[in-house]
Amino acid sequence: MTDGLALSEELENTYNLLQDISKALINKNVSDLRKLLNCKDTIGYQMNITLKTFKRCLHDLLNAARFTESNGCLEGTNRKIKQIE
Repeated sequence: MTDGLALSEELENTYNLLQDISKALINKNVSDLRKLLNCKDTIGYQMNITLKTFKRCLHDLLNAARFTESNGCLEGTNRKIKQIE
């Protein structure tokens, strides 16, 4: 896998940033997550858009990292109700 990443610095930076953000969320590491969102490396266009979205929704993202509760079931029920309507 590393052979493909070596082809482009932008691709490697994007991949590593994505992996680091995933690990920070899994480990509920809020301080690392904040640092990663302010990444200054050269990354791909789509990852830039993703970072902007994460920054816009920073409060919600940090809450998701801090707490184990989720409203996923409720959102699924709401979606089904809307489809029935």
